[in-house]
Amino acid sequence: MMNHRHFILLLLVFAACSCKTKRHSQTSWRNEDVKEQYPEAEIGPYQKGSDLVTIKSISLKRNILTLEVSYSGGCVEPHDFRLIGSQMLTKSLPPIRNVQLFHNAKGDNCKAMKTEKLQFSITRLAEHHDAGNKVKLQFENYNEMLEYTYE
Repeated sequence: MMNHRHFILLLLVFAACSCKTKRHSQTSWRNEDVKEQYPEAEIGPYQKGSDLVTIKSISLKRNILTLEVSYSGGCVEPHDFRLIGSQMLTKSLPPIRNVQLFHNAKGDNCKAMKTEKLQFSITRLAEHHDAGNKVKLQFENYNEMLEYTYE
Protein backbone atom coordinates (compact mmCIF):
# COMPACT_ATOMS: atom_id res chain seq x y z
CA MET A 1 0.00 0.00 0.00
CA MET A 2 2.82 2.43 0.82
CA ASN A 3 4.48 1.87 -2.56
CA HIS A 4 1.21 2.73 -4.31
CA ARG A 5 0.97 6.04 -2.39
CA HIS A 6 4.58 6.92 -3.19
CA PHE A 7 3.94 6.23 -6.86
CA ILE A 8 0.87 8.51 -6.90
CA LEU A 9 2.77 11.23 -5.02
CA LEU A 10 5.63 10.95 -7.50
CA LEU A 11 3.19 11.30 -10.41
CA LEU A 12 1.63 14.42 -8.86
CA VAL A 13 5.05 16.03 -8.33
CA PHE A 14 6.05 15.22 -11.90
CA ALA A 15 2.77 16.65 -13.25
CA ALA A 16 3.23 19.87 -11.24
CA CYS A 17 6.78 20.35 -12.54
CA SER A 18 5.61 19.66 -16.08
CA CYS A 19 2.93 22.37 -15.84
CA LYS A 20 5.42 24.97 -14.60
CA THR A 21 7.78 24.18 -17.46
CA LYS A 22 5.04 24.61 -20.04
CA ARG A 23 3.89 27.90 -18.52
CA HIS A 24 7.48 29.22 -18.57
CA SER A 25 7.99 28.27 -22.22
CA GLN A 26 4.75 30.03 -23.20
CA THR A 27 5.91 33.20 -21.41
CA SER A 28 9.29 33.04 -23.16
CA TRP A 29 7.56 32.65 -26.50
CA ARG A 30 5.42 35.73 -25.84
CA ASN A 31 8.48 37.80 -24.89
CA GLU A 32 10.26 36.79 -28.10
CA ASP A 33 7.11 37.63 -30.07
CA VAL A 34 7.08 41.13 -28.54
CA LYS A 35 10.77 41.58 -29.42
CA GLU A 36 10.04 40.63 -33.03
CA GLN A 37 6.96 42.86 -33.15
CA TYR A 38 8.71 45.99 -31.84
CA PRO A 39 12.26 47.00 -32.66
CA GLU A 40 14.33 47.65 -29.57
CA ALA A 41 15.84 50.97 -28.60
CA GLU A 42 19.63 50.99 -28.48
CA ILE A 43 22.18 52.51 -26.13
CA GLY A 44 25.12 54.12 -27.89
CA PRO A 45 26.51 57.26 -29.49
CA TYR A 46 24.24 59.45 -31.59
CA GLN A 47 24.46 58.70 -35.31
CA LYS A 48 25.47 61.37 -37.82
CA GLY A 49 23.62 61.87 -41.08
CA SER A 50 20.06 61.43 -39.87
CA ASP A 51 17.51 62.54 -42.46
CA LEU A 52 14.93 65.10 -41.34
CA VAL A 53 12.08 63.73 -39.22
CA THR A 54 9.63 65.57 -36.98
CA ILE A 55 8.23 63.98 -33.85
CA LYS A 56 4.62 65.14 -33.61
CA SER A 57 3.60 63.24 -30.49
CA ILE A 58 4.88 60.66 -28.02
CA SER A 59 2.94 58.14 -25.97
CA LEU A 60 3.98 55.31 -23.71
CA LYS A 61 2.19 52.15 -22.68
CA ARG A 62 4.17 49.87 -20.41
CA ASN A 63 7.57 49.42 -22.10
CA ILE A 64 6.35 50.28 -25.62
CA LEU A 65 6.94 53.80 -26.93
CA THR A 66 4.80 55.12 -29.78
CA LEU A 67 6.05 58.07 -31.81
CA GLU A 68 3.89 59.84 -34.37
CA VAL A 69 6.34 61.24 -36.89
CA SER A 70 6.28 63.08 -40.19
CA TYR A 71 8.91 63.24 -42.91
CA SER A 72 9.19 63.76 -46.65
CA GLY A 73 9.51 60.77 -48.91
CA GLY A 74 8.17 57.27 -48.69
CA CYS A 75 7.43 57.03 -52.41
CA VAL A 76 10.03 54.43 -53.27
CA GLU A 77 10.51 52.12 -50.27
CA PRO A 78 10.00 52.21 -46.51
CA HIS A 79 12.45 54.32 -44.53
CA ASP A 80 14.46 52.95 -41.60
CA PHE A 81 14.25 54.38 -38.08
CA ARG A 82 16.36 53.64 -35.02
CA LEU A 83 15.87 54.89 -31.48
CA ILE A 84 19.19 55.55 -29.77
CA GLY A 85 19.63 56.46 -26.11
CA SER A 86 22.76 58.23 -24.93
CA GLN A 87 25.16 56.19 -22.81
CA MET A 88 25.34 59.08 -20.34
CA LEU A 89 22.71 59.86 -17.70
CA THR A 90 22.42 63.02 -15.62
CA LYS A 91 22.88 62.72 -11.87
CA SER A 92 19.41 64.14 -11.20
CA LEU A 93 16.54 62.22 -9.63
CA PRO A 94 15.18 60.69 -11.73
CA PRO A 95 18.12 60.71 -14.14
CA ILE A 96 17.68 62.10 -17.66
CA ARG A 97 18.74 60.21 -20.80
CA ASN A 98 18.97 62.01 -24.15
CA VAL A 99 17.38 60.10 -27.04
CA GLN A 100 17.80 60.38 -30.82
CA LEU A 101 15.38 59.14 -33.45
CA PHE A 102 17.67 58.30 -36.34
CA HIS A 103 16.03 58.39 -39.79
CA ASN A 104 17.52 56.78 -42.91
CA ALA A 105 15.54 57.85 -45.99
CA LYS A 106 17.72 55.63 -48.22
CA GLY A 107 18.23 58.47 -50.70
CA ASP A 108 14.48 58.92 -51.25
CA ASN A 109 13.99 62.43 -52.72
CA CYS A 110 10.20 62.25 -52.97
CA LYS A 111 8.59 65.49 -51.75
CA ALA A 112 5.40 63.90 -50.39
CA MET A 113 4.84 64.39 -46.65
CA LYS A 114 4.26 61.14 -44.84
CA THR A 115 2.94 60.69 -41.29
CA GLU A 116 3.19 57.38 -39.48
CA LYS A 117 3.37 55.82 -36.05
CA LEU A 118 6.56 54.07 -34.99
CA GLN A 119 6.74 51.76 -32.00
CA PHE A 120 9.79 50.68 -30.04
CA SER A 121 10.47 48.52 -27.01
CA ILE A 122 12.39 50.87 -24.71
CA THR A 123 13.45 48.57 -21.87
CA ARG A 124 17.12 49.22 -22.68
CA LEU A 125 16.63 52.93 -21.97
CA ALA A 126 15.96 52.27 -18.26
CA GLU A 127 18.86 52.94 -15.91
CA HIS A 128 18.18 49.68 -14.04
CA HIS A 129 15.91 46.83 -15.01
CA ASP A 130 13.96 46.81 -11.77
CA ALA A 131 10.19 47.34 -11.76
CA GLY A 132 9.41 50.94 -10.81
CA ASN A 133 12.81 52.30 -11.91
CA LYS A 134 12.31 55.79 -13.43
CA VAL A 135 14.21 57.77 -16.03
CA LYS A 136 13.27 60.91 -17.94
CA LEU A 137 13.76 60.77 -21.69
CA GLN A 138 14.70 63.95 -23.55
CA PHE A 139 14.17 63.49 -27.29
CA GLU A 140 16.30 65.39 -29.77
CA ASN A 141 14.26 68.19 -31.43
CA TYR A 142 11.23 67.63 -29.18
CA ASN A 143 10.30 70.05 -26.39
CA GLU A 144 8.70 67.78 -23.80
CA MET A 145 10.44 65.21 -21.64
CA LEU A 146 8.84 61.84 -21.05
CA GLU A 147 9.09 60.10 -17.69
CA TYR A 148 9.50 56.37 -18.23
CA THR A 149 8.89 53.86 -15.44
CA TYR A 150 10.31 50.42 -16.17
CA GLU A 151 7.73 47.62 -15.91
